[in-house]
Amino acid sequence: MSSESVRFYKNSVESLVSLGKLADLRLEEITSEHVAGFVARRQLDEVEVSTINRDLSTLRRMFHLAVEWGKVKTLLPKVKLLPRENHRERVLSLEEEAEYVQSARVVGDKIEAAYQKALTGIRAVQRRQPPRRPDSYLLFDVVTTSSTVRRDLRSASA
Repeated sequence: MSSESVRFYKNSVESLVSLGKLADLRLEEITSEHVAGFVARRQLDEVEVSTINRDLSTLRRMFHLAVEWGKVKTLLPKVKLLPRENHRERVLSLEEEAEYVQSARVVGDKIEAAYQKALTGIRAVQRRQPPRRPDSYLLFDVVTTSSTVRRDLRSASA
């Protein structure tokens, strides 16, 4: 576990035990009402919703590990996170945006080239010529790996 994770869990556990009620209880004794009381107290202290949710996620993780490790015999309460958490939106740098646009352009060019190849085959049929045979790698991508389907396609084009 990274030092960042250790610091995160240490801070969350300190918050959880700072309110004497939760700190004095065994895991089996914690109820939904205790968790709700913790949340109410943190909200009274005007703590951000995201901070409360990080503490609740730590408590949830503790409950899951206690069950997984067989440390409790009773059903522990389900811990739900609070709604209305502020989410950060990631903004691309100018370099990342340019790279994204270039990648999208390459993909678009490939799609357009495949479309033009398909039109060439359609036009050949309209001219009463045999259609252009698609590249084998295109068949592999489009058709399932079933050899029956590929065999049927080969016999139809022969």
